[in-house]
Amino acid sequence: MASSDLQKHLNRIEGQVRSISKMIDQERNCLDIIQQIIAVRASLTQVGLKLMESDLVNCDSALEAREKLGRLFKLI
Repeated sequence: MASSDLQKHLNRIEGQVRSISKMIDQERNCLDIIQQIIAVRASLTQVGLKLMESDLVNCDSALEAREKLGRLFKLI
């Protein structure tokens, strides 16, 4: 995924987070707010997966890819 595509995705997430903040200020239904939080988390996960995919595709060797995957799994 290109950097500009990731930035667009992050901009959408930013808008979703602002919307959640407004929902809290407006004392909206808890379940509605939680549903939006879950959607943001899923979107962030997708951004992270696309970053990992892009990084792994650019590895010079299978060994380098395995090492990167190992470091990523430690983060999770």
